[in-house]
Amino acid sequence: MPMTVDQVIAETKSWSEEQIETLFERFLLSNYRLPSPDLDPAWASEIMRRVEDMESGREIGIPGDEVMARVRKIVGR
Repeated sequence: MPMTVDQVIAETKSWSEEQIETLFERFLLSNYRLPSPDLDPAWASEIMRRVEDMESGREIGIPGDEVMARVRKIVGR
């Protein structure tokens, strides 16, 4: 029987930050690879292009904490 969300959370409470980041990244990449069929085809194509650029190394992502720091600076918080 599959684990519940609560069981997954309980299981991962003792994991390191690196392990949690790896799980999160793998989850996102495995579950959100294909755009919604309701999405405009031009946007779907753009999303797939961007994902391919990230996976191939042509583009490099910005860590979330750095993005949030930039946002806070812009909005003055």
